[in-house]
Amino acid sequence: MMPPNDSLNMPDDEEFSEEEEDSEITLEALHEELVASTEENRRGNRRVLEVLKNFGGLLDALSATSNDTHKAVRNLPAITSAASPPCDGLPQSGALALVELADRIDRVAHGFARPPAARDPWWPGARRQVEAWREAWEMQADAVSILRSHLAATMQRASLERLDVMDRAFDPNIMTAVESTVDPEKPDHTVLVEILPGWRNTASDQLVRPAQVRVSRVSAR
Repeated sequence: MMPPNDSLNMPDDEEFSEEEEDSEITLEALHEELVASTEENRRGNRRVLEVLKNFGGLLDALSATSNDTHKAVRNLPAITSAASPPCDGLPQSGALALVELADRIDRVAHGFARPPAARDPWWPGARRQVEAWREAWEMQADAVSILRSHLAATMQRASLERLDVMDRAFDPNIMTAVESTVDPEKPDHTVLVEILPGWRNTASDQLVRPAQVRVSRVSAR
């Protein structure tokens, strides 16, 4: 004998219809999703444009540095050839020009070592743009590295040597103290940070530029 219908605990048609309505995606919800996706896409495009703008500025700086370097090398024909002997007659102005070029190239190289942060966008077009600028960034970073190594070889042939000052006692003959920091663990007037490297000409034993450093102090007084 079959049990009564109410004993089967079967949901009625109204309950089924309510569940189906709850599970369906409404036009309003779909519209909200599209608006949110569009806004995220706009933000991603703005970030990509900002990154590309910064990248363009760095490329301009790199181009200017490269031009300055080539001009300086052309003005120093005696040290441009790998077969040339070390030059002991390089004037002080020429040596200082090479040192300043090395400073600029180092700053550009350090900038390329920290690429701008950019989250991968979901939009395929924006994703391709991000991949393109990353490849260009890596290529320019390699170019800066090559330029840096060439200039280092040129400076070596010009008998220019970088001063070793880290963790050494402050020497006013080759250093300039521009900052001081209290550090009880270090002896007084010990070099803690090299702010700007110093250089000397090993052939003539002349100081080209003193190193700018931060030194330790045992007390604030």
